[in-house]
Amino acid sequence: RFQRMRFRPLWTMSEREFLGIWIPADVWLDQRLTMTEKAFLAEIESFTKNGKTFHKSNETIRKEYGITPKTVQRIIKKLMQLGLLECYFNGRVRHLSLGSMGKM
Repeated sequence: RFQRMRFRPLWTMSEREFLGIWIPADVWLDQRLTMTEKAFLAEIESFTKNGKTFHKSNETIRKEYGITPKTVQRIIKKLMQLGLLECYFNGRVRHLSLGSMGKM
């Protein structure tokens, strides 16, 4: 018998437009990407729809996805190399947004 887990979000719905995960066909079919990378792109897109940037820490991403810190670093680096992700650091916080190749 499965036990239901209670999910407590780390943000409020007013902070983001999150209605679920939508992965466009071109991303879904991109064989260069793992499922985790595809889900990560979809999450970033849900944050950045209204001109905002995604600024979760690697630690938060690690906890939410159940992956290692090194895997978080690899995913971000790979998506940036593919032009799917852009990174801006303002001295305190890293901001991620979809790159020109990753506009959904």
